[in-house]
Amino acid sequence: LIEIGQYEEALQACQDAEAAGYGGLLCEFETAHALQRMHRNEEALESIERCLAMEWPHDLTGDYGIVTHKRHLLKGQILAQMGRFTDAIDLFDFVLGVDPASSVALFSKATTLAAMGKPIEALKGFEAGFGDPGLGAANRKGAAKVYQTLGQVDTACTLFEEAWRLRTHDQNLWVQWVQCA
Repeated sequence: LIEIGQYEEALQACQDAEAAGYGGLLCEFETAHALQRMHRNEEALESIERCLAMEWPHDLTGDYGIVTHKRHLLKGQILAQMGRFTDAIDLFDFVLGVDPASSVALFSKATTLAAMGKPIEALKGFEAGFGDPGLGAANRKGAAKVYQTLGQVDTACTLFEEAWRLRTHDQNLWVQWVQCA
């Protein structure tokens, strides 16, 4: 449900699972994830803090990466949305220490660096993700926005076009490309 943008339904599914006695670490993680996507940041932060306080039960099956680094990544994303950039960067760096190839952590860090007014550092992160099949377009879009702020409009237009060609169904990307041109 989260992946298809049905955040309210995802949150309700988590609440239903909790009420039925199927709560726990994974349910709390997805609750925090749904809340974060809805920009209900204070609630999301409370939820991810509860998740961080939980241990992995010995008989639980699922994505153990949630324990090792993904819940830290989610907390970083929540903090970034709240404007707590330095704390978010620290968490993204922690995640990259565990999983150096985490495309989501690299993108989240680059986005946060751009928001902090650190364009050159942000560009390094965005450009590192150009080849990622899932986030290549988003990384190009992020880099294009940085190049626009740096006054390098030709490069920005090229990147918006490349991003749109990767996601031709995204009308917003097309509009950004046209506006840049």
